[in-house]
Amino acid sequence: MAYKFTRAIYKRIKKYDKEDMEEFIRSVYLKGFNDAHRETDISKDQAKEKLKEVKGFGKKLYQRL
Repeated sequence: MAYKFTRAIYKRIKKYDKEDMEEFIRSVYLKGFNDAHRETDISKDQAKEKLKEVKGFGKKLYQRL
């Protein structure tokens, strides 16, 4: 889900000090991280099967997994 950056949020963050801005940026980052993790949550076996399709990812590298 996209982050809605509204005019009200813009006006609010203009007044932030360094600590407030760091917390705001951290919260936006974590929301994006969690959304991406939820969208791309795959099992280890699924990831290994996908890696077999990658050009240049040979048997030796696959066995190291």
